[in-house]
Amino acid sequence: MRKKTRIGLVAAVILVITRMTSWGQEAGEINVGALLEGNLSGRRGMSMAGGLIAGYALSDRFTFGIKAGYGNDFDGLGIFEVTAYGRCYIALKKIKELRLWVQMGVGGTTFIESGRNSISSMAVDISTGARFPVDSFYAEPYIRIGYPVPFGLGVIFGYRF
Repeated sequence: MRKKTRIGLVAAVILVITRMTSWGQEAGEINVGALLEGNLSGRRGMSMAGGLIAGYALSDRFTFGIKAGYGNDFDGLGIFEVTAYGRCYIALKKIKELRLWVQMGVGGTTFIESGRNSISSMAVDISTGARFPVDSFYAEPYIRIGYPVPFGLGVIFGYRF
């Protein structure tokens, strides 16, 4: 596919997404939350993680922020991950309380082995989820894929102000 065709296709998708969105958060809104996640970053597969997330709404459709978390596979391997993210909200006009979103994150990861050295790596992920707001509070179940954490399922509980 030619470069101009790809750029045009990406621009068309962004335009469709932004046209579907007719509501959302207020520009300047700040979101803070705590997350719990089960993921596949352990030596034998499953690992549990927790962390903090904060974001700033540039508009009713787009949020940028930072996420930090720590996970452990309960077998001596820990993983500390910090990513900056960009998030786009997608509206379903029939269900105004539900806010679907897609998020991309880029940052760094450090693997920490008990009694050994640590190894650092780049972190990249893409997530999708849904926000269920209740007044100023919200819950967001999500799914993510990426590197070095290949797959994760989690939930964020947070507050908007």
